[in-house]
Amino acid sequence: MNQSLNDKDLASLRDILNDKLKGASFVESRLMGFEVLPRLILQLKKNGEACSECREAYLKTMQFVDKINLIVKPDNILIRKEFEKEIGLILKHLKKTHKIFPKGEMHTKILSISMAVAIVITFVYASINRYNFFKMIMLGWAIGVSIGFLLGKVYENSLRKQNRLF
Repeated sequence: MNQSLNDKDLASLRDILNDKLKGASFVESRLMGFEVLPRLILQLKKNGEACSECREAYLKTMQFVDKINLIVKPDNILIRKEFEKEIGLILKHLKKTHKIFPKGEMHTKILSISMAVAIVITFVYASINRYNFFKMIMLGWAIGVSIGFLLGKVYENSLRKQNRLF
């Protein structure tokens, strides 16, 4: 494991990851969630003082950072799957045990649910009152996006004030 990473801040972690990911596809790195990785590492380091599972997860994550250039190569499917599984377990632990979420996740969930509910409501309303379905569904979608955006932002701001976002 690269010991010099232990004392780095968020910007340094991003720089190190960017150096290791040179030549990797931007789309691949976005799909694998590497933009969250520096924040996740710092959160695990912070929680590792009181939680042994977070401490172990921090060490595993740092091992993955050391071989991140192998993870993004398309022919290393096993390492990639192991990385994705491990990060998924870590995120699940943070959410379930510590009630900590990545930035944007709750906002996206609330936005999606709001859009779906608004579309269903306007669809039912349009079918009962014999309105133009397309116009009503588009109106429902717009209302759902607006409400979901506002509710998601408000909820994430409350999580941020409680230090439950990373």
